[in-house]
Amino acid sequence: MKKYLTTKKLTIILIAILLVQVIFFTAYKINSLTDSERLMTGIYRQQLETTLFSINQYAWDTVNDWAGTLDLAVIASTQKERRFETTARDFLQTNNSGRAVFVLDNLKIKHLVTATKSQITPSAEAWPKLYQVLQRDKTTLHRLKRWQNVGYRKIHSAIIGDTGAAQPRELVLIFAPDTGDSTDLLIGVILEMRQFVRSVLAPRLDQLSSAQFALAVFEEGNLIPAYATAAFAPEESVENTRLWVMPNFHLAIKSTAETIEGLAWQRRIGDLAVTIFLNICLVFIVWQLYRTVNREAQLARMKSDFVSNVSHELRTPLAMIRMFAETLELKRVEKEEKKLEYYSIIRQESERMTHLVNNILNFSKMETGQVQFPLKEESLTIMVKKVVDNYRFHLNNHGFEVLEELDEGLPPIQANEEAVSEAIINLLENAVKYSEEQREIAITTGQENGYVFLIIRDEGIGIPPNMQQAIFDKFYRVSNGLVHNTRGSGLGLTLVKHIMAEHHGDVSVESIPGEGSSFKLWFPINREGK
Repeated sequence: MKKYLTTKKLTIILIAILLVQVIFFTAYKINSLTDSERLMTGIYRQQLETTLFSINQYAWDTVNDWAGTLDLAVIASTQKERRFETTARDFLQTNNSGRAVFVLDNLKIKHLVTATKSQITPSAEAWPKLYQVLQRDKTTLHRLKRWQNVGYRKIHSAIIGDTGAAQPRELVLIFAPDTGDSTDLLIGVILEMRQFVRSVLAPRLDQLSSAQFALAVFEEGNLIPAYATAAFAPEESVENTRLWVMPNFHLAIKSTAETIEGLAWQRRIGDLAVTIFLNICLVFIVWQLYRTVNREAQLARMKSDFVSNVSHELRTPLAMIRMFAETLELKRVEKEEKKLEYYSIIRQESERMTHLVNNILNFSKMETGQVQFPLKEESLTIMVKKVVDNYRFHLNNHGFEVLEELDEGLPPIQANEEAVSEAIINLLENAVKYSEEQREIAITTGQENGYVFLIIRDEGIGIPPNMQQAIFDKFYRVSNGLVHNTRGSGLGLTLVKHIMAEHHGDVSVESIPGEGSSFKLWFPINREGK
């Protein structure tokens, strides 16, 4: 028993170690997957941001090139080479988004060239708005020259017009030319913003978009894009950023294929599924290992109990044989009738001992598949009578009353008398062992549905319903107090089941705890062993 507990304890420790490894492996795998997903998502978003940055840079470079062209024209004009108006006119003709180009001297208009031939303001409403911008941002505009003098071209942008006005909203870009003197000249360009998006940014957006990405430009407060490379709603944006040259517009990008988040999630789900499957397999293996070790430990315990019980079972008949033999040897019995009774007891006890040994030998042969019972035509009732007659002294000695209801007209069966007798003795032994105050055994034979049957019923302790199938397993014994206090090998019912299988029959049990048990052996009529 101590060895069994030690084995069980070691098994539990082993299982605990394996489960801890499973838990740590799962936690590590989930954390690793999260880190991988975070890294992939970070790289993906960085690529999107880079794409948006390149568009912003392209728009800025375009505007900066315009500024350089107009800068040279203003410098030439200040050097008496009246090139500004010609350059401005060429600029407006080649740029569909341009509405006007002007030169400011101390924030007052010095030259103005519009997209139309007449020298008028870009729109009826734009000129007062431009004047307001110049007054509102004059502090910033005065700084433009200082920034240019230190080698940095700063382009100031401002919106002309109101949202929802009849005329399109326009953008004014103002910067300081590199004249190399202290003049307060500033150059300005007025652009129609949506036209700027369509004529300048659209080709770049088309160039960068692909089967995986769609790009769009949205104006603040407007759900319809100024331009998009594919159908695009603002809420579909994965990344967005403001346009540097037009602060009230922003660039947006979305994935038209599977998003990196979706791909990462799919990969994570797949890896988690594999991890969970492996964990289930490990847990299953651990569970099977536990069951196997536990079953082997229980089997070892039952074998140990078996040896102890068999030793006790052998000791009882041996003690009786020795006692009666010594009595006869010392000639303490003078009457012949008493001597014959003692001889009969010695024979019966030796038969009991032989039966016990046969049980062990037959079980050993059964385990190796060597048991073979030659069958011949026999009468079940006659076989039962022989066993009961031979076993009657033992039953009476234990205070049992035997009630017999045997059918003399039963048809013969194909059977092995020795094996059937052994099965009957095993059932009688159980009835004796597991009966308490009600010491009565009823033995019945009969015929039903092509079978002859034998019923052995006792008034003993009974068997719980959940254990009625397990009692036929080797070494199994019902777990209650009386069974533990009663010696037994745990092989009797196993052998009964095996014997009935060899006779192409069956054994069944009906039992109510506290009211007794009824075992029924079924034998087929006129069936030869095959």
